[in-house]
Amino acid sequence: MKLLYVCIPIMMICSMGQSLSQDIRPATPQIQQQDPVSVQPSTQEPSPPLPVPMVKQESSLFKRTPNIDGLIDQGEWDTFFKFEYGDMKASVYVDWDSDNLYIASKSTTPADLLVTLDANDDGWFHGLDNYEFVVRPSEDGGNPTLAVSRYESRKTPANNGYPLAAAEATAFTLKTSSAEVSYIYELAVPKTSVEGLELKNGKKIGLKIAVGVGGKDMIWIPAAPLGDTQSVDLTTAKSSTDAPLSVDMQLRDARIAPGEELVAKITIRNKGESVIPIDTLVIGGEGKTSRVIGSQLIRMEGIKPGRSFSTTFRTPVPHSASTGSAALGIELRTGNDLVASSLMSFDIVPAYEISLDTGDNPLELKTFNRISVIVKNNTNGEMHGRVKLSLPKGWTFRWSQDSKDVYILQEESEQSVIFRVKPPEITTQTKIPVLAELRVGDKVFSTSCLLNVK
Repeated sequence: MKLLYVCIPIMMICSMGQSLSQDIRPATPQIQQQDPVSVQPSTQEPSPPLPVPMVKQESSLFKRTPNIDGLIDQGEWDTFFKFEYGDMKASVYVDWDSDNLYIASKSTTPADLLVTLDANDDGWFHGLDNYEFVVRPSEDGGNPTLAVSRYESRKTPANNGYPLAAAEATAFTLKTSSAEVSYIYELAVPKTSVEGLELKNGKKIGLKIAVGVGGKDMIWIPAAPLGDTQSVDLTTAKSSTDAPLSVDMQLRDARIAPGEELVAKITIRNKGESVIPIDTLVIGGEGKTSRVIGSQLIRMEGIKPGRSFSTTFRTPVPHSASTGSAALGIELRTGNDLVASSLMSFDIVPAYEISLDTGDNPLELKTFNRISVIVKNNTNGEMHGRVKLSLPKGWTFRWSQDSKDVYILQEESEQSVIFRVKPPEITTQTKIPVLAELRVGDKVFSTSCLLNVK
């Protein structure tokens, strides 16, 4: 098998799923009431009801971080399902990352959106992890609204949810937009705001999403009986092939800091009994990631039965890359025909992370209290920086040290920088702002919180 390696500029790899979405309202004949004697028999047959489309949702959710801005860009989301109903087209999308579950819809007419989530996938009438999200268009032309309810079932069927208070509901982000034939909802569900929601590769959750069509005579597509969730897997990899091929993609590091190199080993094996005439292999960023990292085109002359082909792909991640979960993709083609494709998720993380640990108890007056600043190195090199802790006037640092050096040798390593601080002798404040800053070279990373003082 002869191979010719050719590097080409960044190119887009087709997204695993694209989106269309909208909603049509079925016409209900209006009959004016009249005196039966004066009404002539009608010869016009009523319009038959529109057939409800069959909808099949995806069984796995890909790890990818979309922008929650009320806009759906090409390659930004993965399609969960789509359908057409009369003149209406609608699509629903779902993704996830380490912090949030993301849900979006796009339709050609205004529609309702219903999301039913069983975070532990242990049955709707069991546990405290059952949530319902309803997005509805405004009747007066204003912005769509989000209502969130929790069903605290304890092995007993309960039909009534508990609406979350307005303060609790603000934890969920809804962004919307509308145009002549495009109505978009985007929703972010933080794992910290849903009981039992764990977001990691291989985890199962119960999920059902439906689009409401038809105004006051609304039908849900697909049908949405209470608690009728379906089990889905959270995954960091997806593959599709029409040939007896196995496609394996292994990343040297699934967490990459901007400025570092993404390295992947790709192995393709022919498990069939005849030559598979693959002539091109394309590797690169998939969807919106194609605008961030490079790509490579490899010319091939097919793969013989029982044989495999391997290559290593390398590309820098620019310093300007946004943090979040991104996708590396490959495509195998014969001419213009797609033979196989595969996706692998990876995380673009800050070079360094900083957090505060102030303990579980309030700080005490007239004594020195411990505050820890936790620094994490996400780069593959050593880190040398300086941490500074800022408190209001009147607070005392033991040995007058408000800043300390920090030195971390290894990637994915953490170090706690400990400060001892004492409140003023007299204070009426019980909530004290504190700011921690990490300076590495000319870059500054910071975090803040409120201290409790008794």
